[in-house]
Amino acid sequence: MVDEQFLAPEQRYTVEYCIKHKRRQEATTKSDVWKIPHLVNQILTAQSDLYMDEVLTVKRHLKKLHRFCQATNPINRWSSLKLLREYQLVYREIYGSQ
Repeated sequence: MVDEQFLAPEQRYTVEYCIKHKRRQEATTKSDVWKIPHLVNQILTAQSDLYMDEVLTVKRHLKKLHRFCQATNPINRWSSLKLLREYQLVYREIYGSQ
């Protein structure tokens, strides 16, 4: 079973919905974008014992970006390309143009 935090709102179904429609809605890139903040936070949390200060700095910078990924309405979520560009800007802001 997939942890519910990884499912975008449009991917959460009741048993009744599945029986009535005999299918679930297709996953989209917007539903994939919803998952990215959860995955990034899990990766960062796994590293937090080794690099606590750096992890906290990165999380602080990503907090605003991740809000755009988790808009309830998928139309309002960023595209994966927009998110990638924003991640690159955050990287440069934290580490310079290394």
